Amino acid sequence: MKYENDHIRELLIERIAGTISEEDAAKLERALAEDRSAYLLGETLSDQFESLHGRRYLNNLNPQEGWLRLLQTLESEEPVNALANVEPKITQLFSTRKLAMVAAVLLLACAWGGVWLHQRQRLSLQTATVQPEPTSVASEGKQVVLTLANGKSIVLDNAENGVLAKTGDIEIHKTADGQLVYQVTQTGEDGGQPGLNTISTPSGGQYQIILPDNSKVWLNTASSLKFPSAFRGNTREVELVGEAYFEVTKNSSMPFIVKSKLGEIEVLGTGFNVMAYADESLMKTTLVEGSVKITGKGTKVLRPGEQAILDQETMRVERVDVDGALAWKNNLFQFNDTPIEVIMREVSRWYNVEVVYREKIPDRSFTGKISRDVSISEFLEMLSYTGLRFDIDGKRVIVL
Repeated sequence: MKYENDHIRELLIERIAGTISEEDAAKLERALAEDRSAYLLGETLSDQFESLHGRRYLNNLNPQEGWLRLLQTLESEEPVNALANVEPKITQLFSTRKLAMVAAVLLLACAWGGVWLHQRQRLSLQTATVQPEPTSVASEGKQVVLTLANGKSIVLDNAENGVLAKTGDIEIHKTADGQLVYQVTQTGEDGGQPGLNTISTPSGGQYQIILPDNSKVWLNTASSLKFPSAFRGNTREVELVGEAYFEVTKNSSMPFIVKSKLGEIEVLGTGFNVMAYADESLMKTTLVEGSVKITGKGTKVLRPGEQAILDQETMRVERVDVDGALAWKNNLFQFNDTPIEVIMREVSRWYNVEVVYREKIPDRSFTGKISRDVSISEFLEMLSYTGLRFDIDGKRVIVL
């Protein structure tokens, strides 16, 4: 059953404010269970609320003060300063139930960057419809490709399980669960000088590989990893474009080094995430466990839970939510007050679309979790609650 989104939004805000009736609460639970769009909206609002420590906010906020602040956020026809002496009128117009809803709307407005529709007797949030109907524009051409040192390319999606290739004393296997595994054979052959292999994921694709030293790598969408068929010498070096999560096998005599366009990461044995896409101006390294040394504009050693952020000029270290950095590995988009421009670059990579802006890039941000399994139209519908509107034209997403 399809439910009216405007009404669902009102019920969700009432539930957040703690003013929902038993009858409406039951109606809302049915809607969330039966309507996917309502469920996604509920998840988004809940994430907004939790990210801003919302219950504590509502408990401490004077609702009448909240109403005045909300009016200042809205594009009201009345001069804001003219409202300073209208508290009695506000009390007459709005019951305690309505005032609590105002506080909840104000809380969510802080994250959305504002509320765009105001009526005196009813508060709601403007939506935007996405045309055409849901479609996954990235459904074609999803192929993970392994390119060997001799130039041969193997499409891993189509390859049968088992041994894919052999070079010197290294066999390359595709396992039944879809992993790529490099194994040293026991034939006694001289491996010679190892060649460089490259594995590349398409938009909307991911892949896991076990390197010759048994280190594990999860490669995110639209990414590539270059690595030798065997690690020999004093270091284990790989080169990353895009994003990957590494679980590195410990070998103190042979440090593991990840190279990217902005710096290097030196590892002895640890779990960490690296985001270094070509279309991003920053490289972000997030440490889950162990220790890594980042070399770029200076040198930093990270502790678990820290993230190093590098650009062309600087490097800084911050404490971060590790789960957020690894959300992609769990098949989630996760944003925390993330600018629309950054979000739309993720949209471009995952759904294989070109993003264009009708005018200047909007000053909006978004907080929430969204499954990567949703269609692009469902994803953009969630973003439309920031007040933005979108058009889909083939493989182009136009931000209106």
